[in-house]
Amino acid sequence: KKMKESQEEEERKKREEEEKTRKEEAKDEEEDEDKEEEEEEEEEEEEEEEEEEEEEEETDSKLKDE
Repeated sequence: KKMKESQEEEERKKREEEEKTRKEEAKDEEEDEDKEEEEEEEEEEEEEEEEEEEEEEETDSKLKDE
């Protein structure tokens, strides 16, 4: 009888651990998605800045040509 109880206890602990791991993994995934979104936004901002700089340079070179 005691064997059965400890076995059930083991299985319960195992299930709790698995549940905890699943929750942590889900949380990590959410954090990764947030990071990816932030990185994408930063990249877009950088690209826009580069485009603006290029346009300014073009305008400058046109002024010099005249």
